[in-house]
Amino acid sequence: MYELEPEQAGIIQEAIEDQGGKFRGDYSGRGMYGSRCIGFDVGSIKLAVQAIVQIAERDPDLAQDLAGAWTQDQMGLGMIVYFPGFEVEDQAVAANVRAVADLRR
Repeated sequence: MYELEPEQAGIIQEAIEDQGGKFRGDYSGRGMYGSRCIGFDVGSIKLAVQAIVQIAERDPDLAQDLAGAWTQDQMGLGMIVYFPGFEVEDQAVAANVRAVADLRR
């Protein structure tokens, strides 16, 4: 398991939102049996790749770890890219990651 610190979660959220996606700190995908991880709601894989590149500019190790854990599912017109094993440090932080990203803008 990879527990993200609040700053790392903010970097991820900012990158995906800059690409027009939505950060999810509590995604539970197929076959995860209720466990939670981070995910990106995106319209295309291209947006997720661009977000990973943006993350690499600030935290290359984090971007490399995310790229190696990538999983995806189609969701109607969009898709979710998610990262099993990557969790926000605590659920209070997961619920407030948006505030962290807003402070950086």
